[in-house]
Amino acid sequence: WKYSLYIFTFEVSLQMCEKPLTLPAQVARILKPGGLFLICNESDGLDATGKKFENIIDGMKCYTAEELEAALRKAGFSEVSAEHHDRKPWISVLAKKQA
Repeated sequence: WKYSLYIFTFEVSLQMCEKPLTLPAQVARILKPGGLFLICNESDGLDATGKKFENIIDGMKCYTAEELEAALRKAGFSEVSAEHHDRKPWISVLAKKQA
């Protein structure tokens, strides 16, 4: 890929990726310094519905905000912050590539 981006968007279920925690490194590779990567997830990795589907779908794993934050930092993102919905297991994790 010869282009670099400030914002990278796509729709994919991290839980269904074969090696989801390698995804941040690939996104970091194509983002320009200062670029942003946002992960939104319907499961916080601890909720009953997420655990139920992990047991039903072979290979599915719902990640906690902490696990996603660690993967983003390991991939070289400098500013990483997570938010958790007040009443639902929804999480969002925003990461900025180091400038």
